[in-house]
Amino acid sequence: GKREEMVRAYQEVINLYPDHPQEADIRFLLLKEMAAQPFSEADLVGGIIGAVTRLPKDPRGIRGLLMVGKRLDDLKLYELAETYYRLAVLLSTMQQTRDAGGSTAEALLGQARAMTAQGKLVEADALLRVINTNVRWSDIWSVSGPLWASLAFRQGQYREGVRRWRQTCGPLGGELLPDLFGWLAPALGE
Repeated sequence: GKREEMVRAYQEVINLYPDHPQEADIRFLLLKEMAAQPFSEADLVGGIIGAVTRLPKDPRGIRGLLMVGKRLDDLKLYELAETYYRLAVLLSTMQQTRDAGGSTAEALLGQARAMTAQGKLVEADALLRVINTNVRWSDIWSVSGPLWASLAFRQGQYREGVRRWRQTCGPLGGELLPDLFGWLAPALGE
């Protein structure tokens, strides 16, 4: 139950035995434990950079980068979060693994959300177009579709927003209808 001591012990093992046969398992257990606790973001970032640098072919590195990106996202450090999502996409591409878990799509979606929060709407729109027109990622359309549609509405492209919504989420308005009226009503008053 002494989690902080466990983290220090893991760090000590990594430092004393860098080529230990279980180094990868220890590094990723350490990273998971650090993310579950209120460790500083600098420690968490250092942990994932160390893991990915030492073990670039380990597929858990992609999940680790996503975890760090989400943590930075939660802290509203959008520019840094965007960087870590981008690194996850890059590592996925370099590993040339079959993306069965949807990590690439998840990283692109995180990157698009971070860009949207920074006001980079055109760049976010381009990433969301990639996600929402790729059928193999249709399982995340329920999340990416409304964001993609909302970007069109935010840019005054109402017909395009409705088209995007129908393409990814279906013809019913569902949860987007209240937002849709919120975007359209001010435009109709003009």
